[in-house]
Amino acid sequence: MKSSVILKIPMTSNDKSLFETTEIQLVSYPCSKLHVLYLNCRILVDILNSQQLRDSDPNNTSRMIDFANNLLLAISDPDYISKIQTEEKLFTSLINDDFIKNVFADNENILIIDIQKRYLEEFDNAEYEFQARILAWILHSFNHINYLHKSTADKYSDCIDVISKMFSNFHINSEGLGSDLDSHNTTNISAPKYRDFLLSFEQFLRCFMMIYEYKFIFGDINSKLDKLNLS
Repeated sequence: MKSSVILKIPMTSNDKSLFETTEIQLVSYPCSKLHVLYLNCRILVDILNSQQLRDSDPNNTSRMIDFANNLLLAISDPDYISKIQTEEKLFTSLINDDFIKNVFADNENILIIDIQKRYLEEFDNAEYEFQARILAWILHSFNHINYLHKSTADKYSDCIDVISKMFSNFHINSEGLGSDLDSHNTTNISAPKYRDFLLSFEQFLRCFMMIYEYKFIFGDINSKLDKLNLS
C-alpha cells in the first residue's frame, strides 16, 4: 500500500488480493470502517488521476455516491462514536503541535486555491451537482463535529437515495429536483449553498484525507480545518 501511494510502484495482483483480504477483515471491526475508507481514498485518487474522467462521467457520480454512503456508515457507527467521545488523543505524537498546525494551514490554503480556480464545467450530468452538495455537507460535519447521529446520517442517506432514484427514472432539471425533494420530506437538513465553483470528486477525496490525517494521524480529534468552508 505504501509503495503504491508514496513510491508509485504498481500493485501486483497478489498485492491487490492481500489488500482486499485485509480490508475485509478490518471492515468487520466497526471502529476500522473510517480507516479503511481513508486507505481506499488514497488508491482511488491515483485511479482518478490516471483515468482523467470528467466529473460529469457517470462512473464518478457512482463512485461519489458509494463514498458518501460509506462515510455516513463510518461516522455514525455507535462503536466509533463511543471511542471518539472517550479518547480525544488516539496516538502519541512526537511532532510539535505548532508545526503540525502550520503545515496543515499551508496545505489547506493550497487546496482552497485549487478549488477556487476550478469553475463549474458544462455538466451533462446534473445528478453529480446535487450529490456533490450532499457530500459537501457530510464532509463539513465530519470536519467540525467528528461524527453524525444515526438519525442525521439516515436523512443524508435518504437524500442520496431520492436523488439517485429520480435521476434514474426521470430526466429533470435542477429546479424540478428541488421541489421533488421537498415533496419527499427528507430534507430538513439545510441544503448546501450554490457557489461559483463545484469541487471535483478528487478534490472531495483530498478534503476527506486532509481532515482525516489532521484528526487521526498528526493532530487530535478536536483538530479541524477552519478555512475549508464546505457548507
